Amino acid sequence: MNKLPNGTYIANVKMYPETKRRVIIFNGKASIYTLQGVFVANAGPDELNDFLNNFTKTNRANTLFNVGWMIGGQIKEIVVQNASYAVCKHKQNFLKRTIAYREGLLMIIPSNLS
Repeated sequence: MNKLPNGTYIANVKMYPETKRRVIIFNGKASIYTLQGVFVANAGPDELNDFLNNFTKTNRANTLFNVGWMIGGQIKEIVVQNASYAVCKHKQNFLKRTIAYREGLLMIIPSNLS
C-alpha cells in the first residue's frame, strides 16, 4: 500500500478485473468489503497491493445508506432506509440507547440505490 490516507476507497481485484471491493483504511490497517457491505478480509499495508489495484477515493456526500439490526450474524431488520450517512449515524447512536435494540449490532450498510 503506497501510504493511502485514512478513508474509503473502491479498488479492482487483480485476478478478476471486473470485480470491485470497498476498502476502508484506518491507521494503516485495511478492511475489505464487497460493494454490498459483506466483510471479506483484513489486510496489512504490505498485503493490499498483492491482490487489489486502481484505488479510487469515494465521497460519502452523495451516497445513501441503511441501518441494519443484526443478531447472530444475520440482519433481522432494516431500521433506516436510503438516508445520508449523517442521518444514519445519528439514528444508530439514538437506537443504541433504546431497550429494543440493545441486543445485537446496529450497522450502517451502503444502500443499493447509490
